[in-house]
Amino acid sequence: AVDGKLSDKQVQGLTTLYEELAEKYPKASAVERLPLYFVSGKTFESRMDTYMKRYLRKGIPSLFRDIRSLYTDAAKVTTITKLMTNYLKNLKDKLRLEASGEANSESPATLVWVIYFMGQHHDFLSQPAEALVFVEEGLQHTPTNIELYVLKARILKHAGDLQSAYAWMEEARSMDTADRYLNVKCTRYAMRAGHVEKAQETVALFLREGN
Repeated sequence: AVDGKLSDKQVQGLTTLYEELAEKYPKASAVERLPLYFVSGKTFESRMDTYMKRYLRKGIPSLFRDIRSLYTDAAKVTTITKLMTNYLKNLKDKLRLEASGEANSESPATLVWVIYFMGQHHDFLSQPAEALVFVEEGLQHTPTNIELYVLKARILKHAGDLQSAYAWMEEARSMDTADRYLNVKCTRYAMRAGHVEKAQETVALFLREGN
């Protein structure tokens, strides 16, 4: 590698290696994800397209978290944005991910996960207004999706509105009171917003007597 960049020969060698690993371990997501870091251009676009569509169809919320380290590469961000924008258009038009695909071939939930991703995408790029537009669209489509409430709270926190952020995280927590993760998140948001007593009450919900 020169200046941290792989040569064409090194990229080809790694690509071949990961193709062999993919055949040997077809269910290993890391084998599919890691090549995204060293391929580029049309190869990256094709692989990214395949990777994201699989996650979106399965409704896996962690898609953005899995690939956000790619956002250090502006060209890859541009490609991801283009792919997601196309998915969004195709899903809204005829509920399909590909423009040439069969109409109504995708689940309505796939659209929600694309919207959810776009909210995270714009939040990460420090574009809270754009991120909130997507979250509101997602909530109108599926008001029972807790991930959207958590995302809205996170966006508001990043924008500096700690009071509203806490209110939305509390709303998310109230939708699933048995979820310890949401309980802890809500406690932290309450503390940030200065609601110490509320934070104590919230965290106490999962404490045993004497703790």
